[in-house]
Amino acid sequence: PAAATRWLLEAVAVAEMAGSASTVVGLPLTALAISRLGHPEEAAVILGAYEGQARRYGVRVPQFLRMLMESRFPISEIAAALSPAAYDEARRRGDGMRVDDVIAYAVELARQWGVGAPR
Repeated sequence: PAAATRWLLEAVAVAEMAGSASTVVGLPLTALAISRLGHPEEAAVILGAYEGQARRYGVRVPQFLRMLMESRFPISEIAAALSPAAYDEARRRGDGMRVDDVIAYAVELARQWGVGAPR
């Protein structure tokens, strides 16, 4: 999972160069990867950021991709790993983040966990 997360963070950085919409669409996958590394609270923050950005930009993960993701990597596993109060609080923290904020947050988490971008 750590190697996959390194690549995912690299993809988020590339998406950031492509623009905010691309970055927003990639946030649910970033949250799932972070959750799979054993950090559901941080994943819920990322999901909150996705939800806030999706509202602001009017951008959502395309339906076919969302269905594929849910069939293999259900987002509900993030909520199931936390108490309802902890999940809601983490999502609220993420909701107010701008795109730059959520990218900085993900990069800082990777630094703290010793997971760097691939070279």
